[in-house]
Amino acid sequence: PDFDVEIQIDDHGRRASPPARGAHPAVVFVGDSMTFGWGVEGGEAFPSLLQDLLGGTSWNLGVAGFGTDQELLKLRTEGLSLRPDAIVVTLSANDIEDVRCSRRYGRSKPRFDLDGDRLRLEPPAASFLERNSSFYRSLLYFLGTRTTPSPTRTELAAGRALVLALLHAMAAEARAIHAPLLVLAANEPWLGGTLADEADVRLVDVGPALAAGPGPTTFPNDPHWTPAAHRVVAGEIAGALGPMLAG
Repeated sequence: PDFDVEIQIDDHGRRASPPARGAHPAVVFVGDSMTFGWGVEGGEAFPSLLQDLLGGTSWNLGVAGFGTDQELLKLRTEGLSLRPDAIVVTLSANDIEDVRCSRRYGRSKPRFDLDGDRLRLEPPAASFLERNSSFYRSLLYFLGTRTTPSPTRTELAAGRALVLALLHAMAAEARAIHAPLLVLAANEPWLGGTLADEADVRLVDVGPALAAGPGPTTFPNDPHWTPAAHRVVAGEIAGALGPMLAG
């Protein structure tokens, strides 16, 4: 009931954005529904708004329902080949649970295990029914929402450790192509410690700016960002990326 928007997907399966303002700076965005722009028009999502603020090209590789693990794979398989000048990854609170699961939203998904300080990929193992039946996937999703308990303190710590390892892996991928990495989050103070030790990594907490911004930042019945919130986030990204790209 909160929105009625049009979603256009381009030939590459990405959310279609307004035409690029120029070749550079080229910025790749990976993330979940917040990056995708769930609930707003394509031109209102913060990756598109960044083109108005910095010019250049924004590639929106956000996919609704993705976690940090799938975002790392998306960056490796698609984002790096675009040779971006910078990479922006959005971290949402539910990523901690996403990365611990081999199934989300009724679908099997790849996930990583943390073996010491190394990441080990486990590919998805979808059954015939899961691959071919929307009803079956919907049933799995419904049952998951009814039976999944809240994570324990130990599980929460393990999820955070895995998210950080995945972000460090993204930082290494970005460093290999000489592109700074910006990690976008809202009110997640646990992220700050080890990420601060990474060269060319910037953590941007948009929580305070959203709290001070004009109007509601989420919809009345849906937790996704409103167009006003996307404008605030785009401004915070531009303020952080501008000096990094200039340097």
